[in-house]
Amino acid sequence: TLLGSFLTDESFDQVSLAEVWATRFPTAPEPPKPGTPFLVFLWEGNLTAGQFPAAVARGTSPGGRFFDSLWPQASRKRIESYMVTLLYKALQALLYLHSAGLVHRSIGTSSLMVNTVDDRMASNLVVKLRDFGFCKPTSALIGGDDLTRARKAGASAPSEISNFFFSEDIYSLGYTFCELVFSSLVA
Repeated sequence: TLLGSFLTDESFDQVSLAEVWATRFPTAPEPPKPGTPFLVFLWEGNLTAGQFPAAVARGTSPGGRFFDSLWPQASRKRIESYMVTLLYKALQALLYLHSAGLVHRSIGTSSLMVNTVDDRMASNLVVKLRDFGFCKPTSALIGGDDLTRARKAGASAPSEISNFFFSEDIYSLGYTFCELVFSSLVA
């Protein structure tokens, strides 16, 4: 998410900055000159849904294990709430992608970026799709082996072919979600 931008000022022209720049970024070119634009982005972290089962196994807070041992049903309800929210928001993200006419084609636990793996924070959970290396517009899939697979499955009209590719993403998301649920139950 872009937060804003700024232009570098005269302090970027100082020798001391050039020295610090060279030690901290040895492989980078020289520091930017005054007047160079910088874009400021929100750091959204690098947590994925695949890290949630390990977080469940560790416990969520220092006293969490003690209280969870007294009220195990509360822990299960928190985990259930987190998983339901995760699925709902992941489906929303996938719906957004599909409404733009794109197919992800490689959804897995690492494709779901989350802002937290703390089950107490389910109401604040943000889920985003990532890893778009195999993503394609549906119009690019109408040909070759992809079209052959869709036709073998019974799709003939363009909307049916698109729905075939969308359903593959939904199937992958369902499989991913099953993996998360069952690995969280083991924890």
